[in-house]
Amino acid sequence: MSAVLDHQSNVANFLYPSELARYQHEGVIGKFRDEWDVEEAEALDIFSEMKKFLFVSEHAQKQCIEFEVDEPILMIDKMWHHFILFTNDYEKFCHRFFGKMLHHIPFCSAHLTQ
Repeated sequence: MSAVLDHQSNVANFLYPSELARYQHEGVIGKFRDEWDVEEAEALDIFSEMKKFLFVSEHAQKQCIEFEVDEPILMIDKMWHHFILFTNDYEKFCHRFFGKMLHHIPFCSAHLTQ
């Protein structure tokens, strides 16, 4: 995945790291499937999209760009919740790929209607 962000005429190119694309966590996938009753392929796809979301979120934070989770990507957020439960692995993942912890900031359903 490659993307271009244009923020106030400041164009920054960035590439989604292949090492991040290859990262998997069987425990997170299994726990997610236990709760959400989805096929393995679908859970792997959601996990993959979650990693992309985290990558874009971290990049946006560096550029001082704010965005919120919208209803169509709530399953990605649910996968993130499961990953966070594996606290040690999640911390190592964050430091490995982002150099810091990526903290989750919760929101309520009223935010989705605004």
